[in-house]
Amino acid sequence: RTIHIYGRRMERPALDLVLQALDALFRNDDLTEKEKASAWLTRLQASVHAWEVADQLLALKRDTETSYFAAQTMASKVRTSFDELPANTHLALRDSLLHHLATLSTAPLPIVRQLAIALADLALQMEGWNTVVSDVIQRFSSDAGLVSVLLSILIVLPEEVSVLSVGTQCVCVCV
Repeated sequence: RTIHIYGRRMERPALDLVLQALDALFRNDDLTEKEKASAWLTRLQASVHAWEVADQLLALKRDTETSYFAAQTMASKVRTSFDELPANTHLALRDSLLHHLATLSTAPLPIVRQLAIALADLALQMEGWNTVVSDVIQRFSSDAGLVSVLLSILIVLPEEVSVLSVGTQCVCVCV
């Protein structure tokens, strides 16, 4: 399948088009098609539409590659483009990430880790979420199947403090 690359300004792509690009990147033997898909997906990741598209891809739980692309996109967007989001969407993003972490708890560790990084980076930049650690302990410690998610979050949280504290104002993360 040919991936059509549009003009400089990316419109919100249909989810089917994103899935076609991911298939071209991961399942097409044609190197030219892989390169076109990669360039287009990179542009998507840099666009404001990446937030919604990544959330939709995570909800699909389609396959490992799609979920990893979406989780990595979400982590990258939270880290580098958090200011794109209006403050009134931060709680919804937090709830969405918590939901994805719970529903993808049995996904391969790199996917869970990228979502944990996204949540940690969100916690460090989101004003008003002062009970991060106690919230994630409460949410993920009651189910044995979710303890690995809790551990991933607790491992990456201090790592992300050091990453984000360089050049970025962080919010205090309290228990």
